Amino acid sequence: MPAPQNFQVHLSGIINLLSDHLYSSDQVFVRELLQNAVDACSARSVLEPDFQPSISFTFLPDTSTLQVRDNGIGLNEEEITTFLSSIGASSKRELGAQREHFIGQFGIGLLSCFMVCENIELQTQSFSGGPAYKWTGSENGTFQVEELPPLEEAGTLVNIQLKAHKAKKFDAESIPRLLKYYGQLLAYPIHFYTFLNGREVSEQINTRFPFPEDIKAAISDDRQELLQYGKDLFGFMPLDVIALETPSGDTQGMAYILPHECNPGSRPMHKVYLKRMLLSDKIDDILPPWAFFVRAVINSSELQPTASRERFYENETLEKTRKSLGRCIRSYLIRLHDNDPVIRDNIFFNHQNAIKQMAEHDEELYRIMIPHFTFPTSGGQMTIREYRQKNEMIRHVYDLDEYRKIVSLAKQSNDLIILSRYNNDRKLLERLPLVYEGVKIEPISTMYFMDRFGELSFQDQARWADFLAIANEVLDEHGCRVQLKYISPDNLPSILNVTQMGLMKRGLLQADTDPELPQLPGVWSNIANALHQGAGQNASLFLNINNELIQQLLTLKAVETQEMFVKFLYLQALMLGRYTLMEEELAMLNDGIMKLMLSHS
Repeated sequence: MPAPQNFQVHLSGIINLLSDHLYSSDQVFVRELLQNAVDACSARSVLEPDFQPSISFTFLPDTSTLQVRDNGIGLNEEEITTFLSSIGASSKRELGAQREHFIGQFGIGLLSCFMVCENIELQTQSFSGGPAYKWTGSENGTFQVEELPPLEEAGTLVNIQLKAHKAKKFDAESIPRLLKYYGQLLAYPIHFYTFLNGREVSEQINTRFPFPEDIKAAISDDRQELLQYGKDLFGFMPLDVIALETPSGDTQGMAYILPHECNPGSRPMHKVYLKRMLLSDKIDDILPPWAFFVRAVINSSELQPTASRERFYENETLEKTRKSLGRCIRSYLIRLHDNDPVIRDNIFFNHQNAIKQMAEHDEELYRIMIPHFTFPTSGGQMTIREYRQKNEMIRHVYDLDEYRKIVSLAKQSNDLIILSRYNNDRKLLERLPLVYEGVKIEPISTMYFMDRFGELSFQDQARWADFLAIANEVLDEHGCRVQLKYISPDNLPSILNVTQMGLMKRGLLQADTDPELPQLPGVWSNIANALHQGAGQNASLFLNINNELIQQLLTLKAVETQEMFVKFLYLQALMLGRYTLMEEELAMLNDGIMKLMLSHS
């Protein structure tokens, strides 16, 4: 059997893979250099508790060279061979239980520098002693190791000279900006040095730490400062700040409540750090989907990053973290109910749709919040508490077009009707007996009001019997029955009520034009089609005797003219109800228009 052989790794191909598929931008080389320096200092701090870490980045404008120096644990000759010259190896893997101190886990970060330079030079002195070494790697896949005299202090110095076209992108202004972007929360002091007009210029990158040991206490003591931090971070002044923390305490942060309403379908981008190093400011899955009304800054030491360290693996730990942070937001809203009604009302004004989504699946939150939820009614926006002060019975309409037809009737009769069309309002209303014992919920339609208007007297029935006979004969083939009513308001000539069977038939015939109308699959479709072929009342057209137009119609002598106007009233009612006209109704409209044109030609 032939002896096994090693794969031949094509480094330029690996570099292209990193650039095109793993990393979202070549700027991550700054993060990888920073991460390696931080991890080297973390490794030394494990062995030397009193260790004082030092990390510096120096940019030399004349040669477009970046130097990164740390006084961390350093590398010996064996470690250089193992970890710098082997694709995918990582010194952090060898440290077992101590790995929680380190940010990186994949051992490919240094290769990211080849996206911006041709050669990497690294000088290192191991904390354990021995000679120093210089390792030089080239993007052509070769490397060299040279022994150097011992350095004054353990640590590592990395030198890279930027490619000409990359030097235009990464300079004395952009590099410190990237260092702040990635490392502003790091606990170790990070300094940046450069030269301006021959003079050395320096600044400390990380001077502010908004992640105290006790998040809740910090918000209680320094709430205004943390709100200002949220404004600096996200560009808006938050309504409030919520403490986020998992039971283990390994993931914590702050959620800032947006000061304006936002789209429930939006994917909010949160700023998330891994062991204080920025993972990404575009993380959209660390909070539950219903928490779209907050923007969060979070630091975690327990979640597992992907190889690019720009997202987290979707695993059980992430799911538990997401639920725990969601519970923090829920608990905040429950406490807010009693503690600060001003902030509560402000949050409700902007974000009640999101809170309604939460309450639908959370009975405790529902019981506390439902009195404060507002709903659109025929009398304007009202909370359930305000509505129940005026009506004991909860009456609501789900269909928007049905609501539009009856809203004027409701106002005229001083009835309050809730439109339950939006969000999850209907489900919330149906659960009201959980809070208000004995409360009754009634879904209504146009017929609720039509049944309340008095029937015609015997004299009126006899007076307009001939007209009703004509009108019903005209619309019988369309499954519509005509009735006369004394309706308020007077300016409403007619109202059309379509039965459930009528809606089913229209839904089947309009499946391609109106997906919101009822659809019946399979065997039910066949039954409905059969029903469509037969007779039956599918709608009622109520004509308002109080209306001047209808009064004129009733006095017409010509039967043909009455028939034509009955058809037009039916078609008008259909269109006002936003029903798409079916084929036979379109034919009726065209025929009526043609007769009008001929009568005036």
